This record gives sequence, structure tokens and C-alpha cells, in this order.
Amino acid sequence: MKVNPAPLHRSQAIVFGIVLVFAIAITGTASHTLDVYNKQHTTNPWWAYLWPQHFDTTGTKAIIGSAVSVLLLSVVFLVFALVPRVRITP
Repeated sequence: MKVNPAPLHRSQAIVFGIVLVFAIAITGTASHTLDVYNKQHTTNPWWAYLWPQHFDTTGTKAIIGSAVSVLLLSVVFLVFALVPRVRITP
């Protein structure tokens, strides 16, 4: 019995499209937050510049790096999946 791969292929492309949208949203949100912190942490008293060791931004940088890598891999998958000349067919 031969399975038709077209519906599975279409659903994979849809899922990776959704992943791409979420990766863009995560990258934008985390980058904006880190940018605002970097611009204001020395002048804004609400950032408590007296205790810079209290605010650790390595987690935010890790989120940005992870989201960018997911974004790039999703774009690569979508290019391979949607461009007919590059598409790998079994």
C-alpha cells in the first residue's frame, strides 16, 4: 500500500510556517526588551543601576540566539519544501 505524501508535506509546511511566525515574534520581543534595558539601565532609576549584578541578561541573549536559530532552520526547511527545483522527492 502506497501512502500519498502530499497531505503530510502540506501539513509540515503549515506547521513550520507557524513556527517561523512564532520565532519572529519571540526574536522581536526579546530583542526589544534587551535593547530598552541596554539603553536605559544606566540612566533610569527604575532599573536600579546601583545593583547591576542583580539583573542578568544572559537568559535573554540565549532566548534571542535560540529563536534566531529556529528562524533560520525554518526558513531553510520552507525553501526546501516549497521551491519545486530544490524539493527532494522520494
